[in-house]
Amino acid sequence: MSSLYNPRQQSFTKGNSFFNLQPASAWMAILGLVVFTLLGVLGAGKIVRLAFPVASFGVGVFLYQRYSTFYISFCWWIWFLAPLIRRLIDFRSGYQDQSIILITPFLISLIPALNFLQYILKKYPYRQGGLPFILALIGILYSFSIGLTNILDHQSSLTLMMRRLIEWISPITFGFYILANWRNYPNLKQNLQRTFFWGAIVMGGYGLIQFFFMPPWDLYWREKVVELRGFANVEHTIWSTSNSNGHFAALMIPCLILLFNHQNTWRIPVAIVSILAFLLAQVRTAWAACIIGIVLLISNLHPRLQIRIILALLVLLLAVFPLATVEPFSSMLDARFQSFSNLEDDVSLNSRQLIYQAYFERALLNPFGHGIASIDLADSGVIVMFHEMGWLGVLPYGGGLVLLFLQMFQKTPGRFDSSLIASRATACSIFAMMPNGVVVTALPGVIFWGFAGFVIAGHKYYQQGLLNKD
Repeated sequence: MSSLYNPRQQSFTKGNSFFNLQPASAWMAILGLVVFTLLGVLGAGKIVRLAFPVASFGVGVFLYQRYSTFYISFCWWIWFLAPLIRRLIDFRSGYQDQSIILITPFLISLIPALNFLQYILKKYPYRQGGLPFILALIGILYSFSIGLTNILDHQSSLTLMMRRLIEWISPITFGFYILANWRNYPNLKQNLQRTFFWGAIVMGGYGLIQFFFMPPWDLYWREKVVELRGFANVEHTIWSTSNSNGHFAALMIPCLILLFNHQNTWRIPVAIVSILAFLLAQVRTAWAACIIGIVLLISNLHPRLQIRIILALLVLLLAVFPLATVEPFSSMLDARFQSFSNLEDDVSLNSRQLIYQAYFERALLNPFGHGIASIDLADSGVIVMFHEMGWLGVLPYGGGLVLLFLQMFQKTPGRFDSSLIASRATACSIFAMMPNGVVVTALPGVIFWGFAGFVIAGHKYYQQGLLNKD
């Protein structure tokens, strides 16, 4: 497998058009996977259910070896679309509660893992900005080692532990790979803007389609989820191409923040569609996190760019607010907005308070932790971290997070790069949801670690450029 960064790797960002299908070999691999998946969905869904992860992994390895920025974009798109592909196949071939297709984005995010280990053993990560990632990995592996004792005591299963281990590690390997390609930062920046611009179009547009006309495969999936898991509230939200409204809202945060920094003439209509879909997901924590991200973005930009974004915000508010207050949108949004002023009767808030009362003290008082996969709790990343890692695991993992933020906020010439500032705002907004969810693992973790890796890559690129000039 190739090194983490190969300067001879080609970039698919050459040319100004999104439809500039170069390099041809990369696009042939991607389009071949698309055609194979579509034909499989229409015909042999059960075969594709097994073959899609394998074929996607093969394409991911090929892109990883030859086209670094293309690999990163491909990984993002698999995170965007894998749940939708799962629902299409389930609709044709029967519902499967634990679909193997959902492991596909994790597998692709883990492709750099082998080189990550080689990097730890052979190089000097503290000089390259990789120390936060390594410290976080140490905390995870410690938690995993504690979890192995639970298997011996028959309190946990190896399958569950391995799944959770992948959920913890894959965001770190993906984010580190972005950092390791810091020399290619200009192409990384162009790639990031393009990927999430089109991601906003696809996910936001599909979300509104889902709101006005629920596709039969989505309706089928929703009925099965309500029947088997009892998630009644899923009937009152949209989740677009994602597997839940929470994950969809998390993906829309970078889409919206990066849209403010985008120069495309279509950014305003795309932002209107995206904001409406984002609101219809009805995830209040994500709403608050997005506001935090936008405030961080505006407050750190050059005054001229601040004015441009504030004007864009005013235009969006004038466009979105009237739409949100009329049918059919108002009936879904009114009750959710009113819940902000009636927190005493808020079911989810009261439930989260009970969880903190039940677990918080017990988690803090255990220095060794209970091991990975020892708690099934999605409402607090803080409790999950302390419960699974204990203080001995939280110290390296938390230390890695502290170093990560220190590196993201370091003062370099990159502080004038609006894409870097927008990415830092995205990472901070995702992390701000930590008290209400586990945002450092799985999809939210990929967003957090991926954008953090991009920010540190940008800082390193500007630092090295300045040194080379001197």
